[in-house]
Formats: sequence, C-alpha cells, structure tokens
Amino acid sequence: AFLAVALMDFGHTLSYSGMPNFVTPASAEKAISFSFAARAIAAFALLALALRPWRALKHRQQRYLYLTIALAGVLVLHWIFLFRAHWIPRTFIPGEGLTTFKIVIEYALFSAHLAAAWGFFRRVNQDDSQMWGYLFAASCLMGASQLFTTFYSHPYDIHNFLAHAYRAVGYVLLYRALFISGIREPYAAARKLRDELDLSAQRLRALGARVRDDIESERK
Repeated sequence: AFLAVALMDFGHTLSYSGMPNFVTPASAEKAISFSFAARAIAAFALLALALRPWRALKHRQQRYLYLTIALAGVLVLHWIFLFRAHWIPRTFIPGEGLTTFKIVIEYALFSAHLAAAWGFFRRVNQDDSQMWGYLFAASCLMGASQLFTTFYSHPYDIHNFLAHAYRAVGYVLLYRALFISGIREPYAAARKLRDELDLSAQRLRALGARVRDDIESERK
C-alpha cells in the first residue's frame, strides 16, 4: 500500500504548476488528484491495519497478490488523472479556493484516520509492543494533516505547508513503527530470553554446588 502511496506522491510532486509536463501539462487540479489518491490509500491502509486481526499471511503468494493489486491500482489511477481528468469533479478553483467536493472528501479521510487511531489505541492497551503507540501517533498526525488541507485557499499558503509538514512527521513515525520496531523488537526479545537463560543457568549452578556440599556433609 505504501509503495502505491510513494508512486502516487511522485506523480503529485511532478504535477504542480511550474513543473515540466508530466505527460500532460501541470496544474493545481492535477496535483490535487494525485495527492488525494495517495492520502486515501494511506488512510484506508492504516484503517485496515488497525481493524483486521494481526497475524501472518497464510500463504507466501498473498504478498505478491497484494503487490500486484497495488501496482495495478497505481497504473489505473495514473491513466485516469493523465488522460481522463474530466471524469473527476473539480477540487480547486483559482481565486476561490477549495470546492465542497474536496472538503467533504478531506473530512472523510480525516474520519478514516481517527478510526485507525482508535484501533491502534486499543492495541496499545492489549500489547506491549511499541509499534502500536507509534502507529497511533502517526494516525493522529496524518489526521491533523487532513484537517489543514480543508482550510487552504492557495496551494502555497501556510495551511497547505502545515498539512505537508504534519504528514511528513506522520510518515517518519510510521517508518519507526513498521520498519525499525519490526527489526529491533525480535532482537530485544532474543536478548531478554538470553538473559533469562543465563540467570537460570547461574541458579542451577548454585543449586548444584549446594547439593554437592550437602552430599559431602552427609558423607562426613
């Protein structure tokens, strides 16, 4: 899902006014379409992660199925935004600001992030893993980012800047949760188990020494 987000954000970056043509001429409307898609994929991916049971995939092939679906979705969305942009309702009118359609969608994505944050908060109280706390914080920040995107009247004003800043910090926390925690926690668990085994071995050696002393005392 976040590979798809990255690819859509790449299209978003290349579509802003002033950028060279990305297949078709750049415009604020085109950039917003790519941004919408990226943020929608992120919001509903986190919501699915928060609400679905947390367990390993039953079959290795499932990950390739998910990858194929994600890349196919990216291709379809690029085709629509580049060649069938007239299918999409207007989201921004120069000189006027955001349309009602865009504001409604932004609030829908904000609600999805809130629901994901609630799901992750429940996991925090059920599991000792730090991952859920980072995911909760990431969802909250990305939800705040969605709120800021409902306020701006120009693509380069302070509200849009804050929306991108909050979103960037949210992705840092997401990386911290899924990648770093996923790597460090197994090693931390292994170190804890090793320390417990060392302590048990010391206790066994001490018990063996006491037993030998008792046997020697009985012989005497």
